[in-house]
Amino acid sequence: MDSSISKLYVHYEEEFPDKVFEFPRFIDAGYPCGDLKSNSDDLGKYLAEMMKGFEGKGKLLNATSYQTLLHPQLSQAVAGSDDQSLLNDEYNVGVFWAISAPGIRLHKGGSIGVFSILYFNPKSNIGVSAYCNLAHPDFGEIVNAISDCEQKISKSLSLTN
Repeated sequence: MDSSISKLYVHYEEEFPDKVFEFPRFIDAGYPCGDLKSNSDDLGKYLAEMMKGFEGKGKLLNATSYQTLLHPQLSQAVAGSDDQSLLNDEYNVGVFWAISAPGIRLHKGGSIGVFSILYFNPKSNIGVSAYCNLAHPDFGEIVNAISDCEQKISKSLSLTN
């Protein structure tokens, strides 16, 4: 990937609380099982396809594959997972996708210099992607703000229907 387009940054909070540093590009030994490299347009298309697949209308995989990918694979919630929050990815799992207690399908992850979340709400049919090139604790607050906006949009759409 052209390093002039996107750069990775790291934040050493304890040593340099007010600074970020550019992090050199590296190839993860786990590639290609991680380290998806995409742009916002293509990521949006992927998310839209996952949402269509959940509804049985996807084109990339057959219906059985989408069932496996996006539906709970455990007979019960993960032991000790009493967190009922909207974006809790430790409640149940599909394949590469987590399922929160309220039924949100999500995938989040990160590494040095990157953090992202991709999710959709099957009830509202709204999907969200957020990512940044700095793995920072404040990203969780950003994701929560995005989730709040998604819930407000969902609520206003249900009032108009």
